[in-house]
Amino acid sequence: MYHYVDNTVGASGNGSSWSQAWNSFSDINWSAVRPGDTIYISGGSDSQTYNETLTVGASGSAAGSITITKGTDPGHDGDVIIDGGNSRYNGVELYDRDYVTVSDLNVQNIANAGFSVKYASAGVVLENNSVYSGNPGGGNARGYDVRNSVGDDAVIVRGNSYSTPANTQAQTDGIYSMDNDGVVFENNHIVISNNSDYGHSDGFQSYQDKNVTVRNNWFEQANNAVYNNHGAWMENTRTGGTIEFYDNVVLAPNLTGDAAVAHYMRAGWTDTGHADIVNNTIVGGSRSVYLDDSPGSHVYNNIVQTTAGGQAAWILGDAPPDGNIDHNLMWSPSGSTTFKMSDGNYSWSQWQGEGYEANGVSADPKFTNVGAKNFTLAAGSPAIDGGMTVSDVKTDYTGAPRQGAYDIGAYETQSSAAPTPAPTPEPTPTPTPAPTPPAEAGGTTIGSGVDKLVLRISQDAWQGDAQYTISVDGKQVGGTLTAKALHSLGQSDTVTVQGDWAPGDHQVSVNFLNDGSGGTAQTDRNLYLDSASYNGTALPDAKLNFYWSGAQDFAFQDTQAAPDASSPAPAPAPSPAPTPSTETDGTTIGTGPDKLVLRVSEDAWRGDAQFTISVDGKQIGGTLTTTASHARGESDTIIVQGDWAAGDHEVSVDFLNDASGRRAGADRNLYVEGASYNGTDVEGAALDLYWAGPQEFTIHDTGANSLNQSDLLFA
Repeated sequence: MYHYVDNTVGASGNGSSWSQAWNSFSDINWSAVRPGDTIYISGGSDSQTYNETLTVGASGSAAGSITITKGTDPGHDGDVIIDGGNSRYNGVELYDRDYVTVSDLNVQNIANAGFSVKYASAGVVLENNSVYSGNPGGGNARGYDVRNSVGDDAVIVRGNSYSTPANTQAQTDGIYSMDNDGVVFENNHIVISNNSDYGHSDGFQSYQDKNVTVRNNWFEQANNAVYNNHGAWMENTRTGGTIEFYDNVVLAPNLTGDAAVAHYMRAGWTDTGHADIVNNTIVGGSRSVYLDDSPGSHVYNNIVQTTAGGQAAWILGDAPPDGNIDHNLMWSPSGSTTFKMSDGNYSWSQWQGEGYEANGVSADPKFTNVGAKNFTLAAGSPAIDGGMTVSDVKTDYTGAPRQGAYDIGAYETQSSAAPTPAPTPEPTPTPTPAPTPPAEAGGTTIGSGVDKLVLRISQDAWQGDAQYTISVDGKQVGGTLTAKALHSLGQSDTVTVQGDWAPGDHQVSVNFLNDGSGGTAQTDRNLYLDSASYNGTALPDAKLNFYWSGAQDFAFQDTQAAPDASSPAPAPAPSPAPTPSTETDGTTIGTGPDKLVLRVSEDAWRGDAQFTISVDGKQIGGTLTTTASHARGESDTIIVQGDWAAGDHEVSVDFLNDASGRRAGADRNLYVEGASYNGTDVEGAALDLYWAGPQEFTIHDTGANSLNQSDLLFA
């Protein structure tokens, strides 16, 4: 059964439809919500804001989870925003609830946690949500706070994102885990821009946990904090427990006085749990890996690159045996790689003399492009095939399989092609009639127009068929579709999407709506895009596997209008080639004789990039939107007018609505391509805004423009 929440309805209804929607979260009749039900929250056409906490008041069951997500119908499928106004304690609360999935919600400006989960025992899933911490001024403003949850996969926090403002004294941990046993944090994208180290803001923090898995996450300290803001801090693990920390990327490039990844036992703590730190890429930290009274921990297959002058590892107190630290690549970009133990400092050769890193290496890892934050391995990297096989680590950060000799670090270099085995000769069979191929479910056509995009779709069905929508360039075509063909039998549905698309690149988004899982391979509802073609041409990248709800994308290119089959197209009359344009129409904000001209563009994904512009801390105009494609070299022109005094002035561009699907092509970004001030190019004005928050550049006013104005007034 479906239920609906929409705070724009005139009066609260019974929640049975959009017209009868509950008006607020507090109006939800939780006694009417049953296992397997879905609660849709209206996001309006573009976005819709709710200034209240969503407190989940019912549990699902093993037979069917309760799903809470944004609306999927046109007019209700915009972004759902839960805004705490920097004073509301939590955005979403799940206390003593099981079998509940919360997805595709945006929480911002909270004073404790975007999502707070306590006392779960089974089936709680947070996925594809985003949290912006805001600035409550102190206390906590964490992203995903999970506590006191016990049971195999009791809570799974998967595919979410987290970001912060540039400065707040609140503790802005991306993920906080406490007193848990059986919780999983995977595929999350955590970026902490908070420059303050007052609140001790960690990408991931574990405290008094027993068994917790942390895998395939991106933890970045995108700030200037020298102390306290760690990539991952794991403290006081309970006896018999393990923190499995693997296939993560940890970036702390400015952390010149503290640890990037740590497992630490506080004085007086008598439990003896440990951490397995395996196949991570760790960049930064004056002590990149820090183990303090952690004798049972293992450190294998990690790339560890310190800050300049930093030490690759600190091992204090009761140390692990030498065989527990091996097959790592340890590197200091400033020269010699050094280490610290309780009795002093060690060089690389002395470190190996202690028995550590018998199979390790100290050399430049040769990342593909550090400036672009691409930490895959370039050809010739000493990390390729340098690791050991670890049975629990079967894939890399991207989900690609570990193969052959493991690579060191979070990324596994994939072979270009698997060798084709020689076919085994078979006896010539007795001729028989060719069998009829398996029947496919009936074809479906949506949209209208001369162009044809043909998708072949299949599913793993469990407790119902997989449902999905299809959008092109951000606009949904048709309604909700249901898969019938079974992937395991090699069947596929044919869905023909008709349109009339202009020449150029176009983005297709397939949004899987109703993932379901009973915890085994046989009890799992999945969706597959098996292949696609556009106007008869196969699209090689259009093969997608949807193992959980959410959108994935691929692209096609229209090279010309689809031909009219009824008659040949007439030859066009010759005309002069048009002058190419790289900019869309300009937008002017503010007033005054001075002109600051910015050229902006975007990577669009599930909506266009939005931003504001401020000069010397004062916002000019309202919220701006760019539609120019960075990939195609386009740019929007924004003209900011003002009357600024002679001297330097700071310009701030604040990216408001970052979004990411954690893979290439599924990322909303903003770019300032360049700027000019009163006709002169501004040095340092090119900005890449990959995450929400402001970036700045400086303009210099010589006073010449005001003199010209004066001359005109008195002429």
